[in-house]
Amino acid sequence: MEKQTLLIIGLIGGILAVVGVFLPWMILGRLGGGTRNVSGWDLRTFRTSPYSPYLTLIGGVIAMLGSFALLKGKRFVGFLLPIGGAIAIFGGVMAYFDVRAILFGVWIPEIFPDWGYGFYVCIVGGVLALIGGTLSLKAK
Repeated sequence: MEKQTLLIIGLIGGILAVVGVFLPWMILGRLGGGTRNVSGWDLRTFRTSPYSPYLTLIGGVIAMLGSFALLKGKRFVGFLLPIGGAIAIFGGVMAYFDVRAILFGVWIPEIFPDWGYGFYVCIVGGVLALIGGTLSLKAK
């Protein structure tokens, strides 16, 4: 693949990681109707682990900065794109376990928690950033 294409893939991955933080990570349904989406940004106030949204957000921003820098020709910061992707993946995986702990560890009779999709978007974004960044460093 062409280097610029790989960098754009990495940039898209960073954007997905950042956007995924604000998408629903968990859906809370109530007995009698009504749901509430809990995003990663909202989840930072829960007791399990408030760090996963921050890690994912920081990883996505680092990946985006690395991608922008490489697209501008600043080769010396090329390591930022794959590192940002790896941080976003780590944050997304931590988010999965945070949500899992909430879903299976909390029982409230009137509330039925369910999985969201935001942390999956973060993980996919991190993988794209990691792949795009790693392969772009090898491409000419």
